[in-house]
Amino acid sequence: MKILFVAPYPPSPRIGGIGIRLYNTLRALAAKGEVTLVALSEKKHQDLLEDCQSLCREVVVAEPAEANRPLGPATRSRWASYWEALRSWLPASQRFRDRSGLVRVVRQAAERCPPDLIWITKSWIAGSLPNLDWSRTVVDFDDLEYRIMWRMMSLSHWYGSKIVLEPLEVWKQRRFEQRLSRLPARVTLCSERDRRRLGHGHVRVLPNCVAIPAAGTHGPEIPHRLLLIGKMNYEPNVDSAFFFCREILPLIRQVEPRAHVLIVGREPVEEIAALHTGTDIVVTGTVEDVEPYFAQAEIVVVPLRAGGGTRVKILEALARG
Repeated sequence: MKILFVAPYPPSPRIGGIGIRLYNTLRALAAKGEVTLVALSEKKHQDLLEDCQSLCREVVVAEPAEANRPLGPATRSRWASYWEALRSWLPASQRFRDRSGLVRVVRQAAERCPPDLIWITKSWIAGSLPNLDWSRTVVDFDDLEYRIMWRMMSLSHWYGSKIVLEPLEVWKQRRFEQRLSRLPARVTLCSERDRRRLGHGHVRVLPNCVAIPAAGTHGPEIPHRLLLIGKMNYEPNVDSAFFFCREILPLIRQVEPRAHVLIVGREPVEEIAALHTGTDIVVTGTVEDVEPYFAQAEIVVVPLRAGGGTRVKILEALARG
């Protein structure tokens, strides 16, 4: 069987939750047939493709700058944002991006090796690929983006545009995902709760899983060490790190002054990097291997207030005992 696998990132466990899901799915598919991988990846991340190279017949890289180009100005006035939101049924994930480059790369890969199965991860990619044979396509939503948008909106302060603009964007994203799930394609999600929200009979749950590592290879636990792990330019992870460091850690340190947290994750935004004190809060940035940090942590904390699907980082912690 020939399989075309389209991914929004390199399928690598080093990315975090979505990378683990992509890698495990790709590995399972590679056991069933020959896989051609089309992955969106910036040049600085293309070393991550080495993790999945051996699983694929061919790896095709689509540069985001060409395959997922932003449309229009980087910033818009408030009134321009209102107008954009009101004049289109499309959600922001679709109307502000030109993905014709991605469509071209996927079409060329399919022409070189006509697939028996097309596997697409994330609804925004599937919504950008026209003229697919949906009867032999699986769309892995992973999670529901509109739920993430709603949770992030509910966590921020209320202001003018939240009365109309942001709820409208959430509604349009929900409508987009529901319409996409009605296509003849098979649709998968990582949680039963999200499957029930879509409510269609052909939607299936594809649960997340993690590998169980060898025990005791990275030394003993370090007392009073907490670990917060995740991709630190992903908005729900950024919110969780701020929430923990500002609201929870001070309370813990009132009881145990020696408590300290390591924030481990790729590409921390400036606000996260600024949390680093070197004593009670340490921001490591990108690390080559997370295993030593898991092994040395006494407690793994997952203070996520937003996000969707299931928490892969919880599975990772449980897998390590």
